[in-house]
Amino acid sequence: MGRYNKNRMPSYIRMDLRIDRKFYFNSFNLITYIEVQNLFNRSNVYEYYWKYSSNSPAVNYDWQILPVFGVSAQF
Repeated sequence: MGRYNKNRMPSYIRMDLRIDRKFYFNSFNLITYIEVQNLFNRSNVYEYYWKYSSNSPAVNYDWQILPVFGVSAQF
């Protein structure tokens, strides 16, 4: 019982940056944005799991740098 849940995952460090631009029209608004997720491009551990094919523990990593673009309309 002494070692149960003793290990911890490594620190999770991530910075996201987003820039929005809003355009006003008579009957609606249009919002465009550009976003960069995980700006530092760090390989963060998402989870550990057991890989049955090799009978050993393995690691899943979270997304590295990810650009996102979008448009939204408000009526």
